[in-house]
Amino acid sequence: MRKQMFWAVALVLSLAGLMAGTADLTAAPPAGQVEQHEAGVSLQSVTVPAAADAETWSCWPDNYGSGPSLALAYGVGPTSEYAAFSLVRFDLASALPPDAIIDSATIQLYLSIVEPGSTLPIQAGAFFVTSSWNEGTVTWNTRPSSENIGTGTQIVSGGGWHNWNATSFATAWQADPAHNYGVELRGPLSVALYCVRFVSREGGGNGPRLIVNYHMPTATPTPTRPTATPTRSPTNTPTPTRTTGPSATPTRRPTNTPTPTRTSGPSATPTSGPTATPTPPTDCRNLLSNGDFEADDLWPWLLAGPASLGTGRWGSQGIWLGGTTNSRAELYRGMTIDGVLSPVTLRFWWRAEVAQAQPGDLLSLYFEHSGEGDVILTLPATAPLKTWQQVEVDLTSFAGERVWFSFMAENNESVPTSFRIDDVEVLGCGHFINFPMILTGADLSPPA
Repeated sequence: MRKQMFWAVALVLSLAGLMAGTADLTAAPPAGQVEQHEAGVSLQSVTVPAAADAETWSCWPDNYGSGPSLALAYGVGPTSEYAAFSLVRFDLASALPPDAIIDSATIQLYLSIVEPGSTLPIQAGAFFVTSSWNEGTVTWNTRPSSENIGTGTQIVSGGGWHNWNATSFATAWQADPAHNYGVELRGPLSVALYCVRFVSREGGGNGPRLIVNYHMPTATPTPTRPTATPTRSPTNTPTPTRTTGPSATPTRRPTNTPTPTRTSGPSATPTSGPTATPTPPTDCRNLLSNGDFEADDLWPWLLAGPASLGTGRWGSQGIWLGGTTNSRAELYRGMTIDGVLSPVTLRFWWRAEVAQAQPGDLLSLYFEHSGEGDVILTLPATAPLKTWQQVEVDLTSFAGERVWFSFMAENNESVPTSFRIDDVEVLGCGHFINFPMILTGADLSPPA
């Protein structure tokens, strides 16, 4: 199902392996404690408190860098989905001797609140941040960039310390302190609703901490005789080069999913045309986030096959699909359409780029809801070519449902067509209210 693919791509946990369950690390060696390492090397431990942290909310575009908690959340409100991610950074350079060799590192956060109605357990990842951010100004809309690689822990009810293996992260931060931007903590983006809060560094104790176990290089003894074989100096531990993990390819839809019927010849016509929509009332809002694809990342959109960001309708960012023979490319996402809205209209702009008409190359709109999937619109690569066109589709019948929809570009073995998509909107009309976020019946107040 789409929701399983969405969860899988939203949370790519490809480093080190997942740490199942939680563990209370109160028994971890305190800072400065010395243990015996193999070959007589002294293993030392240091606890590094967070130098900066902040939670960010998609539904509240404000800064919460001085708040008492670090939230992870996902839910569905009356008009849209929402999520919360959190950022943490540690000043490792000032805590370790310059020539220390890191043996292991663990990020610890103390879970203090599980909001009523949360569906647990969940898998939460710590992802390597790749650009700068400021605790006092960062918001959801200005979040730093981050890798889709991370390490994970399972969150359970009951609170206490939760742990993320951060050995590779700490080693990279030690090697390049100027680019130590910390980690972003993310939970899954799925239909399960949850909100959990960890204690922040401003939360009055039990703030985020990084526990690092390390040892110092062993001194090379001076030979006592000229003929003695010099003692080999220990080889410095190489600093692993941080690489971006491969983008996870979403699991293909089950084979029994309806696909567009390919037609050939100049007489080919769309399998179904855009549904005419009534003139919407004035009380209408766009329910879809990032439909212009101008955000720093594609979230919550996903891509599969030959697809990428490309030139948009106004020269800015849009989506490019296809461009190769015998291929299928997809742009897809999920959303919940509130049941009180009517009408609900999908609007988008598309463009077929090819030298001459290719009626066998198709751009289809596929909808999956209530476990069923349907192709509700098919657009062939015919005239007018190389021209942006707007399409409207009536989605009122989907009100009250969670749906997954995708734009699928299919190219046959002939001349390939590049399809472009931009400015996607889902316009919902009806009675809107200003609401606190709802989590399965419990009021979820804005961050303190």
